[in-house]
Amino acid sequence: MNLVEKNHTRVNKASGLVEILKEKGPEACQKMISHVETTDPPLYAKLGSSQSPNFQQGESRTEHTSC
Repeated sequence: MNLVEKNHTRVNKASGLVEILKEKGPEACQKMISHVETTDPPLYAKLGSSQSPNFQQGESRTEHTSC
């Protein structure tokens, strides 16, 4: 498997996870966001910086963000 195929597979898995979370609703999204916030703060910060203008550094996204 080459690098492009590996990345494509990873993108498909991530996309599938987001779709599952959307189907399960806001509570599932909040749980996932909280999990990322506690387990991988640098990733959480990076994802937060690409969100809507409502997100400000230092605020908890779990208060106003959904999938």
